[in-house]
This record gives sequence, structure tokens and C-alpha cells, in this order.
Amino acid sequence: MAKDIPLDNDAEQKLVERLRKEVAELKGVDRALVDPLLEEVAALAVMVANLRKMVQRDGVMIEVEKGGANNRHIELVENPALTAYSKHAGRLSDLAKKVSGFAKGLDDEQDEDELVAFNRR
Repeated sequence: MAKDIPLDNDAEQKLVERLRKEVAELKGVDRALVDPLLEEVAALAVMVANLRKMVQRDGVMIEVEKGGANNRHIELVENPALTAYSKHAGRLSDLAKKVSGFAKGLDDEQDEDELVAFNRR
């Protein structure tokens, strides 16, 4: 089984700080709503980067031992980190678009309501 790659909290904090500085330069941004979202973006970005490292290290396909006591064998299966990477990369992209749209000022009330609802979860 692959060794876990620890999440880099330092990188996450640096990314949050950089994103906050960029948003601080924009006018009319509700910081109470945007700041928690920036933390989520940074956390997802670090997670996606770590999953990508795992896939690069272990490969897209990995060998897994399967079967019972009388039927032990090795199978080649898709790396679970690749599945997680794809799922989280999509979430990161979606969240980044929402934050970007909110930071630029949304014209569509439905999008703003959706963002406010997400932030309250």
C-alpha cells in the first residue's frame, strides 16, 4: 500500500494569505463570506496537489493483492488516489469559480444565494 503524503499546512496557510491579499485589493467584497471560502479553496488545492503527487509516485494503475486464503492473486487496478484527485479537482474548480464570481461582484441573485447557502453549511 502507498505511503501517505502528509498535508502541507504551511503551504495551505501561505496560499490563504496570498488569496486574502488579492481579494483585499478588490472593492465591495464581503470579507465575512469570502474568507472561509478562501480557506476551503486553499485546503482543496493542497489536497489536490498531494493526490497528484501520489498518482505521479505510484502510477495510474497499481497492483493490489486480492482473493481468499486459497485464491491469493495480484490484480492491476486503478489507483484510488486518481479517483479522489479527479473528484476533488472538480470540486476545487467549481469552488474557485464561485469565489471568483463573488469577488468580482455577482449580477445573478441565484448565484449569490447559492454561495451564501454554501458558506452557511
